[in-house]
Amino acid sequence: MAALHINPPENFTFSTPCNWSKWKMRFERYRIASGLSTKTGNEQVNSLLYIMGEKAEDIFSSFGLFETEQDDFDIVLKKFNAHFVVKKNTTFERAQFNKRVQLDGESVNTFITALYTLSEHCEYGVLHDELIRDRIVVGILDKNLSEKLQLDADLTLTKVIERVRLSEVAKEQQGKLMEKDSASVNAISPNKPAKFLKQKPSLGAMKQNVKHDFHRKNNENESRLHGKCKWCGKQRHDKRVCPARDARCRQCSKIRHYAKVCITKSQTGCPEVTYLGVVQLESKKKN
Repeated sequence: MAALHINPPENFTFSTPCNWSKWKMRFERYRIASGLSTKTGNEQVNSLLYIMGEKAEDIFSSFGLFETEQDDFDIVLKKFNAHFVVKKNTTFERAQFNKRVQLDGESVNTFITALYTLSEHCEYGVLHDELIRDRIVVGILDKNLSEKLQLDADLTLTKVIERVRLSEVAKEQQGKLMEKDSASVNAISPNKPAKFLKQKPSLGAMKQNVKHDFHRKNNENESRLHGKCKWCGKQRHDKRVCPARDARCRQCSKIRHYAKVCITKSQTGCPEVTYLGVVQLESKKKN
């Protein structure tokens, strides 16, 4: 089986020494993946200088190492670290770390990764994991979850990362379910049965109701003014003894009133006397 070929990282850009830590990390991965780490110290040092680029030779010469030190990869790497990495301002780095909070629209994973990156220059030592844990608890957007996590006396970094991730996934799933429910309601609404819809009466029906109420009230007022019963048209009396109580109107076929006081007659404008006269004339012709 052929060995896997691993390409080395690009030459180091000496004009940006602040990128040394990142480049060194890439070289370390290459060193292990390619099997270079199993070679002699001399081979590793020469590979480092060659991959870094031509300018690395001048810097290497300035170290003034003994011959035995020149073949020690760890010693050479430490010298390059001292050359490129300026003394860190831990106060500033820690201030940046402690100000970091989860941004609007930022995922939990992105927030946690940013905290790990910032913590690299804080030199927290054994407190590293605990301080990242605390920063996650205080910095997440979900303040309700933050309060719950603060009450957990046995909270670890692993545990807090797991809980904030699960909470984020649960919220995303809940949001998708709400969108589906909303879409279902919108799809059903246009087909609602008519009985659930409040129908507005037509203009004609409204006019008819107003006209009916007017004639009814007018008829009642006339009955009260003339002292007549509004059901039978005779002198006012107790409704319980009204002769029209069980009578059926010949005008509208409804019970409890005579045709001569029927409000339907008033609406159509056909006085009962005229109607009876026609009936009487027709009866005489037949006779």
